[in-house]
Amino acid sequence: MAARGWIRSSRVEGFLARTNSVRLRHPLVAPFCAAVDLLVAAIRSAHAEAAEERAIHAEREREVAARIAVAEERARIARELHDDINQQVAGLSIALSSLKRRTVGQGAALDDMVSALQQRTGRLVEHVRQLSHDLHPGVFQHV
Repeated sequence: MAARGWIRSSRVEGFLARTNSVRLRHPLVAPFCAAVDLLVAAIRSAHAEAAEERAIHAEREREVAARIAVAEERARIARELHDDINQQVAGLSIALSSLKRRTVGQGAALDDMVSALQQRTGRLVEHVRQLSHDLHPGVFQHV
């Protein structure tokens, strides 16, 4: 940080401006001053490159943070689908099985309707399970 302040220092700029005429005329000082000018230019260039690299690095960090946030949200939704919604649909399937047992012999149309609802509920359970897996496949490997 001290070097950055030195490079932009008005004292240094003033010194270079005041000594410019001397540097050009004096044969011993001119090569030294030219070397200092090259060194200052190299430091400024390195500083600009470092600033650009820091900006690129910061942008990459923002992109990674955004990807992590999306992955976490997808995992949360997948867990919610798997844990909450699928459990509620499974409860509905159990209730339909109970209803079917209670309505046996009360008409073929009612039996067919309850059976169709059970089949649709089973497909819904599989669909929700697949959707939660597609959102975040690694979440439920232990299940």
